[in-house]
Amino acid sequence: MKIITLIAYVLAVLFLFFLLKSLWLVLPQYWWAFGRFKYKFLQNYGKAGIYFYKLRGFKKFTFRKGSLKGATEVTVMAKTEKEAYRKFKTYTNSNRSTRMQQI
Repeated sequence: MKIITLIAYVLAVLFLFFLLKSLWLVLPQYWWAFGRFKYKFLQNYGKAGIYFYKLRGFKKFTFRKGSLKGATEVTVMAKTEKEAYRKFKTYTNSNRSTRMQQI
């Protein structure tokens, strides 16, 4: 009886480990939806999303688009400034991008 209980505990721990590992890989892509109405940059990433991105070596870059009166600040998470600028241009120029249209 003790062996069956031990096997059940090991399987439960393995299940939880793989569940948490899959959430660690998937959730940062979708956290932007939860903080949408608080701050502008949270529309893309959310507080927890920014935390996960920073853990993985990403930095936060902020760009301005528009005139001084109607300027929109867009924050992009990327590892290099060049990659951040490319993402910023892609998001702001693409009609298919719904994320940046919400900002």
